Amino acid sequence: MKTLIKHTLFTMTILASQVTLAEDEVVYSSMGYPYNQLISRTDAINITYTEDKEKVNCKVEVKWQGKTLTSPAIVANSAKFSNKPLASCLPREHAKSILAKTFH
Repeated sequence: MKTLIKHTLFTMTILASQVTLAEDEVVYSSMGYPYNQLISRTDAINITYTEDKEKVNCKVEVKWQGKTLTSPAIVANSAKFSNKPLASCLPREHAKSILAKTFH
């Protein structure tokens, strides 16, 4: 017997301290450094992800001054992703590195 696992690709866009889902659901961000500064200094942040019961496969695209910076894809915990999608998909050190590039 074969089991078919269906993965659906979603994209979440973060603009000015809020997360907008495809269904127009808005979730407000209360993350601290470096995530709040990254949100305020960039044009858009897109989180592309697929989700199953316990994990989320995701990557982050940061758009800034016509450039797109993409993080490596990672596997995040579903519960953590539900609470802090950006922090779950973009490790703090990588977020700090991207933020530093916005000052050059």
